[in-house]
Amino acid sequence: MFINQMSHFRGMIWSRDGRMREFEALDCMDVDSIHNDGQRHLPYLWLMPQFEIGKLRKWGSGQVLPDGYIQEFLGPFGVGPFDVPGGRIMADTTTLWITELYELWCHTGDPTLLTDLWPIAVKAINWTIANSAEIGLPWKLYSTYDILWLDSYNTTSYNAFLYLTALKSGAELANIVNDTATGTMIASALTRAETAIQNLLWDNTNGYFRAYSWGTDSAVMADTLYGQVIAKGLGLGWLVSPSQIASHLQGEMIHNRNPYGFRSITNRTTPPPNGQKPNDDSNWQQAGPDWSALALALIPTNTSPAGTNITLALEPAESQLNNWRLRINSLWNIAGITSTDTPTDENLQGLPTVTSHYGFQLVSYWILPILSGQITNLPAGKLQFFPLFSCPFNLPMLMAATTGTIACDINGVYNLTINFGSLSLPANGLSVNNHTYGSVVSLQAGESVTW
Repeated sequence: MFINQMSHFRGMIWSRDGRMREFEALDCMDVDSIHNDGQRHLPYLWLMPQFEIGKLRKWGSGQVLPDGYIQEFLGPFGVGPFDVPGGRIMADTTTLWITELYELWCHTGDPTLLTDLWPIAVKAINWTIANSAEIGLPWKLYSTYDILWLDSYNTTSYNAFLYLTALKSGAELANIVNDTATGTMIASALTRAETAIQNLLWDNTNGYFRAYSWGTDSAVMADTLYGQVIAKGLGLGWLVSPSQIASHLQGEMIHNRNPYGFRSITNRTTPPPNGQKPNDDSNWQQAGPDWSALALALIPTNTSPAGTNITLALEPAESQLNNWRLRINSLWNIAGITSTDTPTDENLQGLPTVTSHYGFQLVSYWILPILSGQITNLPAGKLQFFPLFSCPFNLPMLMAATTGTIACDINGVYNLTINFGSLSLPANGLSVNNHTYGSVVSLQAGESVTW
């Protein structure tokens, strides 16, 4: 699956002056919307990080609004003008920009990145916190799940978890640049948000986070926890208790699961106050891989709904993929949304319904660092692994412009090999399950260390 999905590069634009950009999809022609980049960016980060860095800078340069909001895209529907930021006010643009700034810092340690972009990040952080002032969580905002019309409710769990991830990313960055005032502001907002997500969105009776805060509705939304997937992948930890994450995943499995993925929303009893008619009975291709990624991440806590069985944890991602491989017979054009099992004719079930050549399914790349337990923080001189497997294993090692393997043989001897790029770490900077390599690491492609 991961090799085949490199076909996503087909939407790439290389301009004569060296800029790299990409269309959202074949039928969504805006250029590099941030929320879509968050879903699809990992293979680009690992293979050509200059693509991600260039976009991050350009998005930041488009912060023309005085309150600090990071705009949605670098070119609108209708294909023009090119590289002029614009778009809607959304919950998963500014938050994901802050988060990716932290991610790129951890993967590159490029000092100019923070020097140039931290003033923009401070304004962005201020905007996210100001938008959340009403109740402590993002207030009535669009997200990538736009046609579900969740923006007409007070707040949503999907937006809330991305907000928590952005605040944690911002706190790390503030500490790095010694911005005490911003760090203090973030800490206060984070405490308030953590309380609000419990009071407004956690349904203690059903044991899941409600899709949105509105009256007594207890709708459950698949992919609510996307922000938690990112937080775990970046080494930011759990945003709420692992037992709540596990309980919510079980709720999605009970209420949303079907043979072709996860139904987007179940049990919505109050229609959107804006009068729109969303199609809750649809499978968005982000939900299955994100469910599997978190089920895997929960295994060390002994709370995973899949227990300690990696195969069971991967099953939703695998069955969603196999719908394309074995029924639709297309890995070239994976659409963003499919039908569920509602049609009585099984030949109409699990079929693409809208948005061709889309990147939702690329969130599945988070599965790889979660399997290896990789935590990357090159500025801190750390590359750590906490694999879900006992020895022997052989797993991918994936960093900005650097790929390789981390392995362990039957005798418990570890090996790190670089296949592409290079890696430099100080003594004691490399470890697997806290078993540290004591010497300096300085590797080029084809070289390895063993300990």
